[in-house]
Amino acid sequence: MSHTGCAARILVIDDEPGITFTLGLLLKERFHVVTANSVEEGLRQLSSEEIALVIMDLRMPGTNGVDHVQRIHQRAPSIPVLVLTACVEPEIREAVYAHGISGLIEKPFSVQELLSIIDETLQHSQTPQQNPASCDRENPAS
Repeated sequence: MSHTGCAARILVIDDEPGITFTLGLLLKERFHVVTANSVEEGLRQLSSEEIALVIMDLRMPGTNGVDHVQRIHQRAPSIPVLVLTACVEPEIREAVYAHGISGLIEKPFSVQELLSIIDETLQHSQTPQQNPASCDRENPAS
């Protein structure tokens, strides 16, 4: 059974194109993936796409990760944000959770762990793309 027409749209933001490409490959079987290589590009995507979830790297050029999370939440306060990081200092962890992230994904991670965190986060969000009834209306059973 294919869920292509009803797949959640995930925005992946990372300054390393190899990371966005790899995450896109890992997630494309279950989700519609949109990528951005800067927070500015990601903010433009948030304005033009119906995004169900943002996955972003914590450490990117320009400002600290907490500022990036704040900018995303200012633009789209109801969209859950998962943060990828290899550096999980307690003060960083506290700061990003205090600014509303939905979860922290520590590098390295397994594909199964990533998918599990995404599924759990989407189940707890209230985005219309996650409502099975709206999927049924969009893609009636034949």
